[in-house]
Amino acid sequence: MTAHAATLPAEPRLDPDLPRLNSRQMASFAARGFLRLDAAVPADINAAFLDALGRVDVGDVAHMRTHYGRIMASDAIPVVAAGLPLADAYAPDSPIGRMLDLPIVRGAVAS
Repeated sequence: MTAHAATLPAEPRLDPDLPRLNSRQMASFAARGFLRLDAAVPADINAAFLDALGRVDVGDVAHMRTHYGRIMASDAIPVVAAGLPLADAYAPDSPIGRMLDLPIVRGAVAS
């Protein structure tokens, strides 16, 4: 083991029963950089996330990149250190932490 490898966090053990992305979904993610998982996040987690992010009326979003830039310029989504396991990146009781703990999301990330 090299000195550098010793500083990296241990890989989490993957649950073989998590729902995984299929090859079409993986290809879509690779091509577009995102993947929609419609109705994957329960309404209460979604609402809490939107409240934390700052709700915006649809009419106030002329361009997605502009809206994304506003989100990233705010502190609504904390920046985390590179290499930190995603499961440890956000507080478990935060909207993002609750979303990342959903089996469908954990499975997509593990894919």
